[in-house]
Amino acid sequence: MHSLSLTKEAHDFIRALEAKQFKQVMGKILSLLSEPAPPDSSVLKGYENLYRTDMGEHRIVYRFDDKVVFSFSCRQAQR
Repeated sequence: MHSLSLTKEAHDFIRALEAKQFKQVMGKILSLLSEPAPPDSSVLKGYENLYRTDMGEHRIVYRFDDKVVFSFSCRQAQR
């Protein structure tokens, strides 16, 4: 099982979410601990070991190694 590390930016963004969105985004991030590369994630072009996954309107950018999942950014997707 992996542990989780959030950047200050990701932490602040998540804390500012409304309750329903907070639950959805944190649920997705916590699911990455048991499966860091789920089928709905994709590798960011031009970067090694950086992944992106979506949860509703939000995008989560992260990387992982054998022990830790690092979340660098959580942002609302602009569509």
